[in-house]
Amino acid sequence: MMFSFLPVLMNTARRSKKLLGRGDSAPKEHADYMVENFKALWRKLGISNNAFIRTTDKEHMKTVQGLLQMLLDKGEIEKRSYSGWYCTPDERVLD
Repeated sequence: MMFSFLPVLMNTARRSKKLLGRGDSAPKEHADYMVENFKALWRKLGISNNAFIRTTDKEHMKTVQGLLQMLLDKGEIEKRSYSGWYCTPDERVLD
């Protein structure tokens, strides 16, 4: 299959519980460091991307807030309590 256009997006997480437990740097500083490593590696490999998304980008925050508000207005979001074990490697609550 041939693509005339294939968008490539990249994202880094900085709020991960895994990062918070590392103790060697704050999550944002760690993400900043990783972003530069990714960009350098991609340049070295000759890979280009259409966008490098940061969760702290104003446009990203505006888009996510709009999407969440739309879901809330449609009744698709409800407040719940979770109980069980939180699996840090999987970043999810297990029953």
